[in-house]
Parts: sequence; structure tokens; C-alpha cells
Amino acid sequence: MARLNIYLQDALATSVKTAELNASEICQQALREALEAKGQGVGIKIESLRAALRLQRTTPKGHRAVGADEGARWAREAATVKELQDMDELIVEQLEAEAGEDPMYEVRWADDASGTQSYLDVGKEFETLGPWLLKNGSEDVAYQDLSGKGRDLGLDATEYLVGFVDAARRVWHELKPLVEEDQAVLRRQLVILSGMEHGMLASDSLTASNPPGTASQSAGEEAGG
Repeated sequence: MARLNIYLQDALATSVKTAELNASEICQQALREALEAKGQGVGIKIESLRAALRLQRTTPKGHRAVGADEGARWAREAATVKELQDMDELIVEQLEAEAGEDPMYEVRWADDASGTQSYLDVGKEFETLGPWLLKNGSEDVAYQDLSGKGRDLGLDATEYLVGFVDAARRVWHELKPLVEEDQAVLRRQLVILSGMEHGMLASDSLTASNPPGTASQSAGEEAGG
């Protein structure tokens, strides 16, 4: 049986001895209850986290938020440098609307004075965006079939497009310095970071399999003997 030092204030230690209490038995029971309470607390926290994640999946999202989610995903998963450069030049402007009406937008290019349009010609300017939207886009997003053959898409200028363009632009601004970096430098950094990540995962795994306090401890005398 492991032995642990437990320190008591002098007055308390005197009272325990005077009352002839079994300090060892009382301490063991108190520690069991503390461990049980801690375990229940962790369980409650895990349950709460799982519930929060489930509830997040059921939270209604506005069209702009959905567009932002998908714009960031497209930029990271499928877009080309040319597409993101073009996206960075895209301007989506809100039109004046009567009170209570849904907002309306028009699309134009920053360096193009030829006018605006009420949709983004996906097939014309963005090679990967059309196929990506058809495969991954939200079902309630409004597309226009510009080719008559289901290949060229027009993405309506709505709140969705506003969120999509804004998120894709942010991702491009984040990644642009890395894209312009030397490939050898990027690969070296990736190797270093991957090694660090692997070491952290190995450390976490070791800690989980051998948590602190599981080793046998034998120091001093058991309180109350």
C-alpha cells in the first residue's frame, strides 16, 4: 500500500488524536469522494462540449455566414492563384432598397468601367468555382445556368455572395505571403512543424497512458498511522 505525507495544523492534529479518530481511513474516504467528484465534473464537461457541438450544427445560419464558410473552404481547397487574384478585384455593392425589403447587390470589377451585373459569371472567370459549388455548395444558393448545358454558372448577387467573396479574399491575403515564399523554405518549415506536431501528439499520448499520480508513492508515514 502506498504511503503519503499529509500535513495537518497542530491544533487539528491534536484534536484528531484526542478524539481517537482513524485519520488514515477518514483521509482515504475523503480522497475517494474528491476523485469521484472530479470524475463527474470531467464527465459533465465532456457531455456539455458534445451537446454544444451538436447544437452548433442545428443553429440556423444566415446566407452571408454560409457564404463565408464556403468561400473560405473553396479558397483553401480548390482555388487557383489567378482565381483568388480575380476575387480580390471583385466588388459586390449593395443597392438602395425600400425599408423592409431584402438587400440587393450588384457585381463589378475594380478596374472595369463597363458596368455592373446582378450575378457573378462563375464559368467565365473562375475555373474551379463552378464544379466546386455544384459538388459542395449549399442547396439553397441560387444559381443561373448561363450555358444552357449546366456547365457555366451564374451566382446570384446575394448575401451569400457577399460572405463568399469576403471570406475568399481574407484567405488570399493570409496565404499570399506564403505563396510568394521560396518552396524550399516552405518545405523546410513544414517538416519542422510536422515534427513538432508529432512530438506533441506523442507527449499527449504518453501523458494519457500514464497520468500524473499513478506511480506508487512512498514518502513519510501515513497520517494517523
